[in-house]
Amino acid sequence: MGGLLIQGEGEGEPPHVTLRRRQLPAPDHIRDRGDATPLVSINDLRVITPLDRLEVLSELNLGTALVTPNGDGIHDRLELAYPLHGVSAADVEVGVYDLAGRLVYRLAAEARGEGRYTESWDGLVKGQHTPPGTYLLRVVVDTDLGTFVKIRIIGIVY
Repeated sequence: MGGLLIQGEGEGEPPHVTLRRRQLPAPDHIRDRGDATPLVSINDLRVITPLDRLEVLSELNLGTALVTPNGDGIHDRLELAYPLHGVSAADVEVGVYDLAGRLVYRLAAEARGEGRYTESWDGLVKGQHTPPGTYLLRVVVDTDLGTFVKIRIIGIVY
């Protein structure tokens, strides 16, 4: 089933999300689609929920929290994945920081819409190996609803 997701707020209505079902042509043997019930006259599913509780960045998954970029083919790269929900365009920044809060490497800095994203890092900064140690991986999503942040601890060892 295909559909269109619409966020809206009508006059006197709470914020809501509407999933409008795409209308497909009826097969030739069906002359009248009819309604399942006369009590519902629209083809919408409306979910009413406070938009400020929408989890735009609901998870951050790492392939491994321990990166060993030594060329042996095992955990040589930092692999991460995260979904974005309910946004058409949000500023996303993904970076690796040292424990003093300094940016070590930026994996992404761009506007992104709803969907699932993956990033990968080989542990190199300007062609040089990152010193072994403990680092912070931070994903920041800036939207009209606020800023959503997920942080994970990663380690780099050789």
